[in-house]
Amino acid sequence: MENKRLVFEFSWEGTPEFDNIGDTIVTIELKAIGEQTLFTLRHEGFRVEKAAHEHTIGWGECIAALEDEFAS
Repeated sequence: MENKRLVFEFSWEGTPEFDNIGDTIVTIELKAIGEQTLFTLRHEGFRVEKAAHEHTIGWGECIAALEDEFAS
């Protein structure tokens, strides 16, 4: 796989405590290392620490599900 980078704006609606966090930026990078791929995800621009923390947990769960899927 060639090195790839995807950058997009992310906003949240429907959860009152996060409705005012504004747009954030998600960057996903895939980098070839031999026959493996390094996956890097950055989610930046949070104005509310709790929102950053909750998204860290959420992304962790998503990545764990991807790992499980690729392992099977």
